[in-house]
Amino acid sequence: MKQKLFAILLLIVIIFGLFYLSNNNLTAAQNKKPAIMVINIDGEIVVNGYGIFEKRGQNRTGGTSSTNIIRMLEFYSKDDSIKAFILEIDSYGGQTVGKEEIARYIKRMDKPVIAVITNKALSSGYFVAASTDKIYASESSQIGEIGNTFIYVNRNRGGQEQVCHITSSSYKIVSQSDCKGFDYLTFERLRSYVGGSHELLVSSIAEMRGLSKPFIENISNDKIMAGEEALQLKLIDEIGTTQDAVTWLEKELNTKLWIIYLRDMSSNQT
Repeated sequence: MKQKLFAILLLIVIIFGLFYLSNNNLTAAQNKKPAIMVINIDGEIVVNGYGIFEKRGQNRTGGTSSTNIIRMLEFYSKDDSIKAFILEIDSYGGQTVGKEEIARYIKRMDKPVIAVITNKALSSGYFVAASTDKIYASESSQIGEIGNTFIYVNRNRGGQEQVCHITSSSYKIVSQSDCKGFDYLTFERLRSYVGGSHELLVSSIAEMRGLSKPFIENISNDKIMAGEEALQLKLIDEIGTTQDAVTWLEKELNTKLWIIYLRDMSSNQT
């Protein structure tokens, strides 16, 4: 009798627990309120990986998958109640392909996408921010290395050690003698790859931010600046937080917006 009573009580607790969780994880489509979806981009930007569903401040993977970011943007763009997106960025860079995939997709989107730099936006992290409609950052944010690219090779091929490190700040002056174990043609391919990637970054950021290529080139490599300096250089648009971005979007869209953090939702809802 006691076991039966316990089983009934346990069932009641489970039912109420599921009801509570479902009501606290409702999407905007379910509650029919106009909403903003906040998506985090943390750590290294990679092509494949995880990270966006982990709780805020609990990113165990140390990186964010461009594939997952695009998948979430695509999925929630179809939700009529999602009126805009905010990307909270704290990234020191990442893979070239990953950042370009995200940026290209954002540029094709019909709904507003705002970047909020919560801590760092370096290299690829800034590139993604530059592709959005507006960039916010705190005064203490670190922004820079916006055209920084490099290649580092340290391997053994056929019993011969090959070591080469070429960066966007050195590719114009580096020589074959600086790279151990490489023939001239292979060395030139490595150097050209870094130079080409750097030139593409500079021209793309200049176009996205409406700035000149010489200006971006001048600050593109090692320079890291705080939010106020980045604002003066027009690399960001406002000093502010996610709430400031929400306030701006509400004025632009002329409606009160419900804020949904993707990380506060369970992954099985997608």
